[in-house]
Amino acid sequence: MTQTILSASTQLAGVSEAEARQTAELYLADKFSNKYRATNGFYGNGHWYFLVRVYNAAGELGNAVGKIQVDAVSGNVIALTNEQSETIQAISHLLTAETKQEIARDEQGYVLRQYAQGVATRWLSDHLTMHFSATDALFVPLDPPLWQLSIRFRLPQTGEIKPLGVLDVNALTGEVAPLSRKQIRTIQERVHAIIRHHNLIML
Repeated sequence: MTQTILSASTQLAGVSEAEARQTAELYLADKFSNKYRATNGFYGNGHWYFLVRVYNAAGELGNAVGKIQVDAVSGNVIALTNEQSETIQAISHLLTAETKQEIARDEQGYVLRQYAQGVATRWLSDHLTMHFSATDALFVPLDPPLWQLSIRFRLPQTGEIKPLGVLDVNALTGEVAPLSRKQIRTIQERVHAIIRHHNLIML
């Protein structure tokens, strides 16, 4: 007996991948600019999923800056939330700044929240372990202004443990205000204590 295996696109009662991509790119052009493209499409759970990429100054498609979905039956784009839109624009700005070897800044001249989060996470990885990261950036209008970020620890076995402290990034220069050795030791001891108390894992 011959068995025919249909591709995901031929099983759909609605739009094809090409049609979904075109719809997604029209949506991105209307919301942002015509430099954005929907790429790497795949089908699942009644939707077409695409990575959002943007052309850089050299006319090349850069790294993914977000994701977008299209309903495979109706052909309608699942509208991006305000947070998703802001993230896509911020990451696009970050990538553009990197190609120019500049720091990505907002309209007021402050380093972007995503940039601050990135440099803070790299600092934590260098001085603690790669399982630490910086999240929940809060702008603090001091002199100089800064981004205050929560320190978290995450492993598949433990899930997310936060907050374990804060790490500051200068909002004008993008420089991290380093933690002292005592602060680092306190964070490490706190993580160990939480894990032991809840019998999560043994480090």
